[in-house]
Amino acid sequence: LSAAGFGLIVISLVQAGSWGWVMPRQAPFTVLGFSPTIPMVVLGIFVIWIFLASQARLKERGGTPLLDPELLRIPSLAAGLATLGVQQFVIAGIFFVLPLYLQFVLGLDALESGLRILPLSVALLIASFLGAALSSRFSARRLVRVGLTLTIIGVVFCIASIDVHLRSSLFVLAMSITGAGIGLVASQLGNVTQSSVKVTRSNEVGGLQGTAQNLGASLGTALIGAILLSGLNSAFTRTVGANPKVEPQTKVAVEAASRTGVAFVSEAQARDAAEASGLPSSEVDAVVGDYVTAQIDGLKAALAALGVLGLLGFAASRRIQNHPLAGDETDETENEEIVKN
Repeated sequence: LSAAGFGLIVISLVQAGSWGWVMPRQAPFTVLGFSPTIPMVVLGIFVIWIFLASQARLKERGGTPLLDPELLRIPSLAAGLATLGVQQFVIAGIFFVLPLYLQFVLGLDALESGLRILPLSVALLIASFLGAALSSRFSARRLVRVGLTLTIIGVVFCIASIDVHLRSSLFVLAMSITGAGIGLVASQLGNVTQSSVKVTRSNEVGGLQGTAQNLGASLGTALIGAILLSGLNSAFTRTVGANPKVEPQTKVAVEAASRTGVAFVSEAQARDAAEASGLPSSEVDAVVGDYVTAQIDGLKAALAALGVLGLLGFAASRRIQNHPLAGDETDETENEEIVKN
């Protein structure tokens, strides 16, 4: 049931760009005339609820549940898992969007793209060590929220740095700030979740951590990908429609093609497609230019959505421990009482 529920959610979000969010595009079926994307998400949530209810009933009957739902009632554990999910969502979204920009828009190869993103990894590593050292002086909640703030600031700088031509210095700064934020958050969450229960239940918590990480990464890739393609589609239709160099019949053809979705391809591939459609060279240049502009708009929309959704981390971290924890200190006594009750 859990796999079915999460599968429904992830598949629907992955396909949202081609199926459409509300009105159907290339959907294999419709629900009362609408796209199946949102109904499938709702159905997935309902299936997960059934799974949790079945696990609770199994425990009440003396069985051994796959997941003890009572663990999710522990405030610090639930907060840590939720924040971990948000963190993985942001990481997956960043590593989905940036390679597309660097390789498809700028035309860099994999090695060059990796070097551009390297400052993020270096800053992440340094901040992880620094965060671990600071955990004895500052509360996990404070460090996590500082990390979230840095991550969002980094995303904003990233939006400002990307264009048809990369603003290199600003991009390096954006990667460094984003990496520092992610590293600071990552340095705290493992201790937050494991310190919420007794050592005997650490394996269960480890499983929940893995689930939160995988779910956050899957949703980040799926949702941000859908937003990127939707932004590209709408921006391309809008820019072509407003371009006086494009003939009316071409605008109609582009609008018709956009109903089935616009793919994210390189400028060279877009030019080949435009030439293959029989457009004159003057219109090819105009349409390809509009397509590249739409790519930038779609990328920025995806990153903006990533920053906004990253704000959920502040709500998720509200119940994380608000005092420094020593190396082997835990909040297990209070939390285990919650489980027992």
